[in-house]
Amino acid sequence: MKLEGTIPLFPLHELIEMVVYSSVTGTLNVYGPGAPGTLYFRDGVLYHAERGSAEGMTALSELFEVTEAHFTFVSDVTTEAESLWGTLHEHLHTAQRLAARWRKLRAYIPHMDLIPLLLGSHEQLVHRVSPKHHTIFQALDQQSDLRQLAQKLGWAEIDVGEAIVQLCVDGLIELRPTRQTTAQVESPTDDQKSPRTGGLFDRIRSRTPPRPAPPPPAAAATTAPQSTPEEPASEPKEAESPDDLILKLLRG
Repeated sequence: MKLEGTIPLFPLHELIEMVVYSSVTGTLNVYGPGAPGTLYFRDGVLYHAERGSAEGMTALSELFEVTEAHFTFVSDVTTEAESLWGTLHEHLHTAQRLAARWRKLRAYIPHMDLIPLLLGSHEQLVHRVSPKHHTIFQALDQQSDLRQLAQKLGWAEIDVGEAIVQLCVDGLIELRPTRQTTAQVESPTDDQKSPRTGGLFDRIRSRTPPRPAPPPPAAAATTAPQSTPEEPASEPKEAESPDDLILKLLRG
């Protein structure tokens, strides 16, 4: 079973909650700018996330930064990898908080494959570094990218990102892409250029049967026998809501 739609019409956190509530197994795939992401569920439990080289909470928070994307849910797909533990509330709260912090940095750090370079000699710049950034300044080697720098320091990537942006604002460093990153840049695919149309909600609306129109009074008078008492017309059933239909599709 496979279903699809767009993130602007169905926010990611609501979609995740819907999958968890449905207690299904499968993958929720998100396609937007940059690398696609995949969330894995087993019996409604979110246990793994991946996007490009990122996994776990890093990948999940990156997906919450995406505002224009489309998604597909494919049932019965699993993986042996596991990178998320804890409750759904913890996952969503942490991922959304990290996404909000990253949005403030993305003008400087679109990705972690960037190398911080000093704008001068170490001796010229060290006296301009604030005490709280001294540790990361001393770790700059003109070769390590931001992800490697985070691993070397044992810091979270978001903490490295915030410190690096401040050093950029202070005019102490600049960020340049690695050669590997430059060589791997590709033009966006058709799926990434624009969200798909005719997604989940369009199909749901098309499957919802219209309410039958009552017959005109004149036609009813000519077709009904005079001797038979007219039976009261039964009220049409109310159409199911999109949420109910999504749950039915998820549950198969």
